[in-house]
Amino acid sequence: MKTTHRIASALGLGLALLVLLLGLGGARGASAGPDEPAAPVAPMAPMANAGWVEIGAGSASGGGVSGKGAPGNIRRSTDPSVTVGADGRPVVAWVDYTGDSTRQIYVKRWNGSGWVEMGLHSASGMGISNNVQQDAMTPSLTTGPDGKPAVAWANTGMGWQTYVRSWDGSAWKELGPSSASGGGVSWFPGDAGVGASGPPSIAIGPDNKPVVTWGFRHYTGDPHQVYGKKWGGATWDEIGQGSAHGTGISKAIDDFGHADAPSIAIGPDGTPVVAFEAYHWDQDAYAGLVDIYVRYFSGGNWEEMGVGSASGGGISRTGKAALPSIAIGPDNMPVVAWMDRSNGKQNIYVRRWDGTTWQPLGQTSAMLGGISDTTFQAWDASVAIGPNGLPVVAWINKVSNPAPQEIYVRRWSGSAWEEIGPGSASGGGISQTDRMSTSPAVAVGPDNVPVVAWQEPTSDPQLGGELNIYVRRYAGAPVLNHHAFVGAVFK
Repeated sequence: MKTTHRIASALGLGLALLVLLLGLGGARGASAGPDEPAAPVAPMAPMANAGWVEIGAGSASGGGVSGKGAPGNIRRSTDPSVTVGADGRPVVAWVDYTGDSTRQIYVKRWNGSGWVEMGLHSASGMGISNNVQQDAMTPSLTTGPDGKPAVAWANTGMGWQTYVRSWDGSAWKELGPSSASGGGVSWFPGDAGVGASGPPSIAIGPDNKPVVTWGFRHYTGDPHQVYGKKWGGATWDEIGQGSAHGTGISKAIDDFGHADAPSIAIGPDGTPVVAFEAYHWDQDAYAGLVDIYVRYFSGGNWEEMGVGSASGGGISRTGKAALPSIAIGPDNMPVVAWMDRSNGKQNIYVRRWDGTTWQPLGQTSAMLGGISDTTFQAWDASVAIGPNGLPVVAWINKVSNPAPQEIYVRRWSGSAWEEIGPGSASGGGISQTDRMSTSPAVAVGPDNVPVVAWQEPTSDPQLGGELNIYVRRYAGAPVLNHHAFVGAVFK
């Protein structure tokens, strides 16, 4: 799931951009609405590489699922988020800019034979954001047990605020009178004009009620915080006292410290868990460090998940970590993936909560080359977990300059991080183009099959500068249920 997650630099909210000088780069399903009757499942397009196939011809070529523009009206589709529901059909949300001076949130769904809009103009015109002289950015998409997806995004309504809409089976509706207008769900009177909200991360628990988190950057110099609210059925409520103002969920109090880039997941038991970046000062090293912190809601408060999970070195313990993504499996145990620079290169690290401590998944998943073990740069991790309890991580990989950026994917087998099909984390990966593939988002369906969406420049020279949304799924050997963690770490 991607909290991810994130073009934070566009909002001026990316703590990682400030500290690490990086470019910043999902969640689960939906039932058919009346505008899109269920269709027979069509055969997938021919296999492209590594067992990863297009979902319908052209979903990972040409204009992708977003659709190609035309000379003079170049399309820029960015920041995808993907979900797969109980029906096994993916839904994708993204930011779309078609030259009308505004950026909108678009949504499409695979109905078994094609990529279709969910409701009137969900992927045309002003989309589901319906902005006039405003911009929408960084969507986060998820689905509840009832099969109805919800999208949160950052919007320039009254300053940068967090907006939410939910699919009710026929249309994208606000949850409450102003969840996608005015101050959205993030508005707090005392914060008017003193900061900006975004990018958000959304999750839905077993009660079908969305929980949204976002980073709040204070213009006043106060520490940046992570805030959150939950839909109560009539209003958006704080989750415990002060979760959406003051020190919020993150509880950053160091004048030199900040919190940002939250990623939220909710376990089968209904407990929300949030991972985020935390910038803190280390007096011994006399340096500013960035680590990954985790808190969960328990007993009416946002508590550390294990001693030190939200203080000091957090769960990363390197001082050079950023951009976390969190998912929770059927065993209620969270898994967090992030980008880390502690080995002198950018690699993808992973840890899992075992009920007592945050353990690596494999001996080197949180040290040395991590699960990516790249020769140059790996970043923008997205993690998801299917019914079999096995985490799947997608990320951007670049082996050198001027080599292209590719989308790589690995899965934890229970004892090792393995490719999902030959070449899914080597060579051209699952994207396999000569262009700059970015912003991966992964989801896993009820059949344990992963689906990955990403952003891709067009190869059409007449449409230079165009960006499209591509989607592939794994169509190789089926994945067996494998709940047990075995090997050197979990048994």
